[in-house]
Amino acid sequence: MKNNKKNPVLLIVLVLIAGALVFVAAIVTFGFLTENTARNQARFSAAILTDLRRIEASLLDAETGQRGFIITEDPSYLSPYTRGVEEYGTAYSGLRDRLRDVQTTSQRMLLEDLSSSSENKLAELAQTVELVRRGERARAIAIVKTDLGKDLMDDIRSVIAQLENEEQDILQTTLAKAERVQHRIGVALIAALVLILGLLVMVFYLFRRSERLDRTEDLLDEVTYHRDRAELLAQELSHRVKNLFGIITSIVRMTGRGETDSGIVVGKISDRIGALARAHSLTTASETRKHVDMKELVQAVLEPYHTDTHDFTLDGPAVTLDSGILTPLGLILHELATNAVKYGAWSAGPGGCIAISWSVADETNGASSSLLHLTWAEKAGAGSALVEPEGFSQSSSGFGTKMIEMSTKQLKGSFKKKWNDGLVVELVLDLDDEFTDGSN
Repeated sequence: MKNNKKNPVLLIVLVLIAGALVFVAAIVTFGFLTENTARNQARFSAAILTDLRRIEASLLDAETGQRGFIITEDPSYLSPYTRGVEEYGTAYSGLRDRLRDVQTTSQRMLLEDLSSSSENKLAELAQTVELVRRGERARAIAIVKTDLGKDLMDDIRSVIAQLENEEQDILQTTLAKAERVQHRIGVALIAALVLILGLLVMVFYLFRRSERLDRTEDLLDEVTYHRDRAELLAQELSHRVKNLFGIITSIVRMTGRGETDSGIVVGKISDRIGALARAHSLTTASETRKHVDMKELVQAVLEPYHTDTHDFTLDGPAVTLDSGILTPLGLILHELATNAVKYGAWSAGPGGCIAISWSVADETNGASSSLLHLTWAEKAGAGSALVEPEGFSQSSSGFGTKMIEMSTKQLKGSFKKKWNDGLVVELVLDLDDEFTDGSN
């Protein structure tokens, strides 16, 4: 739209929408990262709790194997004992490695307590098993009866429970934080979406308003165009009326030369003024006549000025002009004829002549178009000479020149003028399908 680039409010609204979208993207990303952190913490805590249960289970297996071996002295009970000792080593190493970079001070101290109690428990188990192997079963039972193993196992269970509780607290804290963040993100998303919806409504309003402004601007442009066109037509009408008065004066002056009979003079003047009226009618009555021959148009325009001493020649093929061509081309010819009477070949004395020639050519530049080439060349009569006007140039800014240029552009053509012992005008008119070759 025409007014969008000029509307700072619309630009601000679009910037705000872009900012809101960036904000939404940012909080969604932050929410995803927070949720991902919570998932990772849940997986990590689950692994820690699994390691703690494996440690407790491995020590229980080792103790069960020890008790069975002491009671029965059956070596098969040493299998769960050996397996439990090995499982403990693997589980404790895994737990220690997981917590190495993230452990709290409390966890570090509890791990040290767990390691100490577990090592003592394993040492107690190993001692009693060795005594039984050496045949000192009574001493092994005596050690078991001291409840040292039970106390160590109670300590281990207590430390494991504390580690589990702390890990649960860490997990719950992370999950609670993630829940709070998700809640805030939900509120922020709703607010952002409401803001974006409001901004979109504002954009719609501004676009509708801009459309109305554009329509108003188009109407103003159209009014300005028609006003300028009316002013130009008024100027052309004034110019043409002045020319008509000048032409009539010239007709009276030219006709009166060499004539002594007033009746003849009046008749000739009347005939020429009538011809002038017919030419004016022909070049402006495109609504009543749909087609006019090129030769007929030129003759109608020039006939009012034709005398025995002021002549013109025509040379060109038969060309039928459509109604849309008559007025602009007639205006061009009329202006050139008026200038010839006032300043050119028909103003410098008897014998002045104007040669008008035209031709039609077809040219192809991606699409076919017909070009009318028209040449207007003025020559003074014998014993007379035409003087190049002072300041004569292609870019002269007189109203007549402007009117010719305007009419030429209307016919999608070009206009050139030069001085060669008289005015020479070359017109190239791209009339497309608005004229066709024909005959009178």
